[in-house]
Parts: sequence; structure tokens; C-alpha cells
Amino acid sequence: MIVGRLPDVPLDADLPISASLISQGLEHYQAVARWIATLPFGRNTNPLDWRLVVSEKRGTSSTKHAFLAELARELALPINLYFGIYLMDGKNTPGVGPTLESNKLSAIPEAHCFLRYGRWNIDVTRSANAEPILQFFEEQQITPDQIGDYKRTVHRNFLLKWATSQGLSLTKAWAIREACMAALTNER
Repeated sequence: MIVGRLPDVPLDADLPISASLISQGLEHYQAVARWIATLPFGRNTNPLDWRLVVSEKRGTSSTKHAFLAELARELALPINLYFGIYLMDGKNTPGVGPTLESNKLSAIPEAHCFLRYGRWNIDVTRSANAEPILQFFEEQQITPDQIGDYKRTVHRNFLLKWATSQGLSLTKAWAIREACMAALTNER
């Protein structure tokens, strides 16, 4: 996490997202990113609604980064939302190792959201003891409204090709991936 590379600009009390954060004592974009980073990992009651990150005080890589991307848009900051597909393992995603091992896998493809600011990838959801994600097989800029069906479709299509190469069905591979996500919720 390199939140310190984000612009440290003040929030604008005349704008809706900013105003809601200022009322909670947050006054700068960097402070919001640092606060979001401290929130627990967990799916929101509506995983498509990035606004719930604040009220539910939790989120995933999708909802946390979509929230920050939308705040950046509100403030006219050149920060974009991206997602990429990487091979998730116990080293780059602590907590999923036992689930993978019990399914006789060393890794499984996962879709992960992050922010891009200039040449920097900014990730507020990575564990401090996680190895960095060194390679994304696919990577693309998206909008906050694409964190649901669109991202899931791209992920499932990639996972189908991978699962087939491993002799697994998409249903089985997705179930293993879901078990990994559950393990992360318990881990963080």
C-alpha cells in the first residue's frame, strides 16, 4: 500500500461524498484512503454499492477502491479504478493457503481491484504481510458501476479457461474461490 503517493488534497464540503466524510472528521483525500485501508475486509450487504463501505465500515477490493475512485472523480483527481486477474496463493493473499491446499491447488485466478494514479498502482486492501501481486494476466480500467456483473463475467470467463486446463468444472473452481473469499473475511 502506497497511500502516501496519492494527492493530499482537501475534501470539498460543497460536494456530497466529501461532505459526508468531513462530517466524520476526515478532511483530505489521503486521510480517507488511509481510513478505508483500516476497515475490515468483508462483502457489503449489497456488493455492488460502493457507498456502503462507509456506513458498514467494511469492504472488498472492489467496493473500497470504487469508493475511492468515485471520491477522486468528485474532486476531479486523475485517479482511476482498475481490476486485474492474478493467481491468488497463500503468499500473495495470506489466509487462502489452507483452502487451496485442501483442494490440492497451489493457486487460483482471482479478480482484484486497485487504483492507478500516474504510474503508481495503489491498493488499500492488501495485507502488510502479503507478497506483492507481481503479474496480472488481464488488467483494465473500469468504472465503479462495473464492479458487479461486468467484472464477474470477465473473471468467470478467465476462470473457466483455467479450470478446464486443470480438469475442474467452473462450478467447482468458483466454489473454491468463494471458500477462499470466506477465509479472507475470517483472516483480516
